[in-house]
Amino acid sequence: MQERELFVFCGQSNMMGACVYPPSEQVVFARSFEYLHKPKRLGQKSGAFKNNAYPCGEFSYKDMDRAYAKGMAFDGKSVLTDYAENTYFCPSMSGLRSEQEKTFFLCTHFSETTFQPAPTLAPYVTQQWEGLNRRCAYAHIAKGGVSINYYFNGEMIARLNEKIKDYNQKSGENLPLQEVGKNAAGAGEYFAQKVKDFFEDAAARFVGESLKTKCFFWLQGEGDAWRPKALYKLYLETLWETLKTLGFTHFFCMRVDYWGDDRIVQIMKAQEEFCAETADAYMLTRVCSYMPMPNQDLVKWYGEEDVTPFLECRDSYFGFGNHHINEKGFKTIANAAVNNMKKILLDHVSPQLEDEKCVMLKESD
Repeated sequence: MQERELFVFCGQSNMMGACVYPPSEQVVFARSFEYLHKPKRLGQKSGAFKNNAYPCGEFSYKDMDRAYAKGMAFDGKSVLTDYAENTYFCPSMSGLRSEQEKTFFLCTHFSETTFQPAPTLAPYVTQQWEGLNRRCAYAHIAKGGVSINYYFNGEMIARLNEKIKDYNQKSGENLPLQEVGKNAAGAGEYFAQKVKDFFEDAAARFVGESLKTKCFFWLQGEGDAWRPKALYKLYLETLWETLKTLGFTHFFCMRVDYWGDDRIVQIMKAQEEFCAETADAYMLTRVCSYMPMPNQDLVKWYGEEDVTPFLECRDSYFGFGNHHINEKGFKTIANAAVNNMKKILLDHVSPQLEDEKCVMLKESD
């Protein structure tokens, strides 16, 4: 039976795609597709499957009646801006305003009608996966500026709090109990619904193919640097429990990158420990952690380690005040990730990770 892997890409802005420059070219897949949920939300029998990379993702508006009401839509697309306030999740968005003046629009400026796509990870993973003579379908469910908490609903928070109580009792620590943040209200439920609809619509679309492998891709944590390592790890454990009930078979982590806060090493360690200790959870690559910002103290972070191949992977190297990962960075991540996906999914051996370059991580407790 022909096999088709199902991929879901999740996280915050660096998984969303928030670089200044648009993609250098359109990518058209030979055998793979991205899933779009909007048609089903608007009452059609199924979501849509498209075989081109860009745009990647979609404006998953919270209030569909408002977003597509008379005066709020043009040619079937909403004119409602401010993705942070008005969407559960959103597409990659390029913000280039003036090359000469090195200015860019914030993503909150755009609507479904006006945005231009930015490079993001999912298409390059798919493109390289096809290079191995494979095929997949994927969904992009990401949003800039969100915490891991954003993917949680009330039931998940309740389970997390039971884990926190147990951890505190055994460790003598005092991790705080958690609640779903106001800005996250409904996002966890919507995430689960899009995943369920994606899997169901894929089964109807690709009849006769094996869809048994369902992989969750996670690039997130830049906004959670303030969380203690133990707390973020408990979040990951609870998230994976829920993901398995949705049908996921593999948790694939791209280790979080630096975002101006040295405490991020605790999130890196939480991700490493979670993947090392959890069945079917894998660290795919550490290269995101090796992509420095132009003003980062390289000696402090990397010592004598060579990070030359990972320079210029952010638009801030080109005069913009935007530190997000760019097209070069996404292609670099995809290359490393797919090498290990092959090992895990096709060769059935352990991934081979890059040697540790982050001396701050190695020296931390």
